[in-house]
Amino acid sequence: MLMANDDVSSYTHLFATLQLRRVIEAVAAVSNDLPLPRIPAELLDGNLDLLAREQSKAKDNLWELELFNTLRSNGI
Repeated sequence: MLMANDDVSSYTHLFATLQLRRVIEAVAAVSNDLPLPRIPAELLDGNLDLLAREQSKAKDNLWELELFNTLRSNGI
């Protein structure tokens, strides 16, 4: 076994850190292209837990930022 049962919270911290990194990378990539005051407010509008199986305005906005980055990086 890689981890003991008392280290279950380590997985929670790992996933939370990966989610935070995903949000930071999405915002940093568009910081010069989109109005920054709007971005944090929209990312705080609802649940941003990417593992939660529910839709939220915050996740929708994160998806839009990631799509924008993908399109821009591919020259579209």
